[in-house]
Amino acid sequence: HQIQTLAFAMTELGLYLDTHKEDQDAMDLFGKYRELYGELAAEYESKHGPLTQMEAGGNGGYDWTDDPWPWEFDAQEG
Repeated sequence: HQIQTLAFAMTELGLYLDTHKEDQDAMDLFGKYRELYGELAAEYESKHGPLTQMEAGGNGGYDWTDDPWPWEFDAQEG
């Protein structure tokens, strides 16, 4: 959920920055969120595989549709 929240916040900040490029506070916040997003996404992908289709081909194959899907992890662990 943290990754989704950060992605949403970055999208909204990006839209704001499209028309307010001079707002340094917004730019700093965008950079902070981008860095945190990268860290959390890398952690997720190291445990569960690619987070998006763009990362699916990074290992020389295409593993986007490999099971289990992220929402199925809880069912398998319990």
